[in-house]
Amino acid sequence: MSVHRLQPAGAPSSPAAPFHGYACNDMLICMRTTLELPQPLWQAAKERAARQGSTLTAVVEAALRAYLGAPPARPRHRLRWRTESGTLLPGVDPDSRSSLYDVLGDRE
Repeated sequence: MSVHRLQPAGAPSSPAAPFHGYACNDMLICMRTTLELPQPLWQAAKERAARQGSTLTAVVEAALRAYLGAPPARPRHRLRWRTESGTLLPGVDPDSRSSLYDVLGDRE
């Protein structure tokens, strides 16, 4: 798995740049972190940023805001199949819809 580092706007671009100075100056504005993303996801995010003329940070931020702001998915309702014991009415053939209609009063 490739590791890609995302840096907020204004962050030092060089890995050798002192992180301490950046953190002290902008501590309350943003946070620097490392995300490990699968290569296809990283590439798709980079392509989206390029298409939008935006930064990768903006794309990731928008995606996180959309995900965290969306209402949680409700669990799907599960239907429970319940069977009842019983017998057929006299004259009803389970393979014939018309026999049922005959017993119910000839509704079609």
